[in-house]
Amino acid sequence: MTELRKRGPSSKLVKAFQAKKAVKEANTHNGNSVHNKLGNLFQIVMFVIVVPPMLNYAGLQKEREFLMADLTLYDIGFGQKMFFNCSGSGKPTVILDAPTGMTSDSWVLGQSELAKLTRVCVYDRAGLGFSDAPPKLNISDPGEGAVARTLGQEGTAMRMVNDLHRIVTFSFPQERPFVLVGSELGGLVARMYTHLHPQDIDHLVMIDPISETLFDDVNNKNDLEKTDNPWIS
Repeated sequence: MTELRKRGPSSKLVKAFQAKKAVKEANTHNGNSVHNKLGNLFQIVMFVIVVPPMLNYAGLQKEREFLMADLTLYDIGFGQKMFFNCSGSGKPTVILDAPTGMTSDSWVLGQSELAKLTRVCVYDRAGLGFSDAPPKLNISDPGEGAVARTLGQEGTAMRMVNDLHRIVTFSFPQERPFVLVGSELGGLVARMYTHLHPQDIDHLVMIDPISETLFDDVNNKNDLEKTDNPWIS
C-alpha cells in the first residue's frame, strides 16, 4: 500500500490566517483605544463642567456663613428675615435704599461718611444680599390672604415699602423722622414710602429714580406711528 502521509496546511493558508488574525487584533486594539480616549474625554469634560460650579457653590456657602457670623437679621413676619444695619447717632435718621438689583454694600462709603454726622441705616431688600426672599402667602387662607392683600404681591414696590415699614416700626424700631435716600428702584420705594407714611418722613432724596409707569404703553390716539416707549431699548 502506498503510505499516506499527513500533510499540514499550506504555507499560503497559514499566512492568510495569520494576516486575518493580525487585522482583527489591530481593529480590536483600535476600537479599545478609541473607546478609552472617548471615556477619558468624557471624564475631562465632566470634571470641567461639574467640579468648578460645585467648588464655587461650596466656597460661597462658606463665605456666607463667615459673613453672617456677626450679623443680626430681623424677622418681619411669616419667618421672613431681613438685614438692617445702623451706625452713628443723631437726628434725623437717614435710611439708604440701594439701586436696582444691588445690596446695601453699595452704600458702604456713604454710610461711613454720613455716620459722622447722624444716625444712618442701610438694608437689603427682600431676596437680595442677606435678606430672605419674600414668602409666598396662601391666598386661599383667610388670614394669609388678608395679609397678602395688605402687603402687596411679592416683588412689587408696594411689598418692598411694607417690608421696610415693618422693620423700622416693629422688628427694629427707629426714631422718626427719616430722611429717605433711594437710588433707581430704591428711589421708587422711597417715594412710595413717603406717599404712604408721610408722618415718618422729614426729607426725601431720589437719585436716578425709576417710575412705576416705566413699562407702560406710552402710545396715545394722536400718535399715528405708535411710537415705542422711549425708556425701553
